Amino acid sequence: MTPPRLLIVADDLTGALDSAGEAAKLGIGTRVFLSPAALAAAAGGALPPVVAVSTGSRDGTVAAAAAAMHDVCACLSWLRPERVMKKVDSRLKGHVAVECAILADASGQPQIIAAPALPDMGRVQRDGWLTGAGIQTPVEIAACFSGTSHVPDITDAAQMKEAAERDGLPVGARSLAAALVAQLWPDAKRQERPPLPGPAVLAIGSRDPITLAQVERVDLPLCLALDGRLPPDPPRAPCAMQMVPGGSDRSAAEAGADFAEGLTEMILRDSVNTLIACGGETAAAILTRLGVDQAEVLGLALPGVAVVQAALPGSRDLMVVTKSGGFGAADTLAQLVDLVDTRPAPKRASRYGITA
Repeated sequence: MTPPRLLIVADDLTGALDSAGEAAKLGIGTRVFLSPAALAAAAGGALPPVVAVSTGSRDGTVAAAAAAMHDVCACLSWLRPERVMKKVDSRLKGHVAVECAILADASGQPQIIAAPALPDMGRVQRDGWLTGAGIQTPVEIAACFSGTSHVPDITDAAQMKEAAERDGLPVGARSLAAALVAQLWPDAKRQERPPLPGPAVLAIGSRDPITLAQVERVDLPLCLALDGRLPPDPPRAPCAMQMVPGGSDRSAAEAGADFAEGLTEMILRDSVNTLIACGGETAAAILTRLGVDQAEVLGLALPGVAVVQAALPGSRDLMVVTKSGGFGAADTLAQLVDLVDTRPAPKRASRYGITA
């Protein structure tokens, strides 16, 4: 097995995908694994140059996050990646300290290079503090890590490039991923946007105010799933399905499970070709119910919004577009819906291909 050149370890699916998409958009072969167990099961098989894995640990307990990270680290001996990146929420939410410490130790890195900034969004780090778009209270970056960390000033792409070149475990978001990809494949060129064949269904599991505002601009039939339950006779695709509170005492986990189950049935019933999912948990839950534990990352539909191709039973492919709940401009969802091609879908989307 040829080792991957870049391994991206993220704590949720959308994070894994938006960073992996920075490689895929340049035609570099990229695959995402939905869990550490799925990655472990790939031992001995052929892998593309870029591998991403989601631990799904951001909203769980510290103990669960540590266990998931140890499971990923157990794969390092056979993966033997040239570079390892820890993808974190750009506002440093989740179990950042414990996950980064475990990965840095397992990969033999003496220090962490903390680079969560997103300069293209106006989110920068200066004098050790993370500030800018989407951050109401400045975040002291070093305080989010344990052990030795280096926190460079990053206000533009040039400074991000310098951070990516430093010795240590690079920790950051998609801007750091883009800098690492440029370092490893300096001559790679941007490819065409992957096609999104119809019909499409828009699955809105996020309650983030940014997503809720985006939904208002979508020109699709909208069906509300109260506490995650789809109505007995939901509309056929193309449509939008939105999970909303229904006033019951059902837990968020129960509502999310029902929502994912209902969407899975709809995807199979209506021969949906494109799923646009808002919220990493929503996308992961639907894909898991479809029997998908890994998928090829084809590129970006929009900046920061990845497209993957998942193989379903019966030699059928599903294109999946993922958008994190708190990401995007007011018209991001409307733009994604407009990208869906209503003509008959091709048998298989093109697979781009830098393979080393």
